[in-house]
Amino acid sequence: MKRPRYLAWDFGGTIARPGPEPTGPMVADILWSSSPATVRAQYAAAFDSIRTYVRESDRISHQQTPFSTMLAEAAQRTGLVLAEPARAVERIFTEIPDGAIDPRAAQTIRDLYRRGWSNLLACNTQRPEAVRLRTLERAGLAAYFTQLVLSSSLGVRKPHPAFYRAVVTAADTKPHEILFVGDTYDKDVRGPRRHGMSTVLISSPSMTPPADTTTTVVAHVTELPALLERDYEF
Repeated sequence: MKRPRYLAWDFGGTIARPGPEPTGPMVADILWSSSPATVRAQYAAAFDSIRTYVRESDRISHQQTPFSTMLAEAAQRTGLVLAEPARAVERIFTEIPDGAIDPRAAQTIRDLYRRGWSNLLACNTQRPEAVRLRTLERAGLAAYFTQLVLSSSLGVRKPHPAFYRAVVTAADTKPHEILFVGDTYDKDVRGPRRHGMSTVLISSPSMTPPADTTTTVVAHVTELPALLERDYEF
């Protein structure tokens, strides 16, 4: 079978351990460290309230509210002025660590790249592109990814159709020439398949794929090279 040209990788749960989610107290301590404790507490409560509402709203619509919008709205509610919300976002996600990339996954990506596979990152995240790129650089992977397709840049999240269209556009190839690799069935299998891509699902003991799925299921990305060598021409 002729192989696809591109591997589209999910991030958290697939090649990395998810990083911590920013909470109100964490954000308040970063942005308003010189303010009184009562002010920080008010901001933290406002941010957490907004985040809870936005998370549910975005989950339903598959849109992504900019993190900077949540920061600015929390400041407005507490009578504070956040002069540069975009810079505040990068500051927050510089101080709150990103997910740690699995060294075994990193080596697998390098090995597949050397075998002729191109890679792009395709994931939902609140972190800006500059932060995620630094994460790849620290793992020695930045040179192995041609594109980053991030919900934080697009304003839509998997499984929104526009996300998968952006993946195809970024790869600059036909959908059937993309193999999507991820650990969430709806986002990383059903969505890509509806848009013409092939898929591999990274499973875990706590996640059972649907009984009728026809997608390939593996326990860890280190199983991919042997799988791809078996199923595709190299």
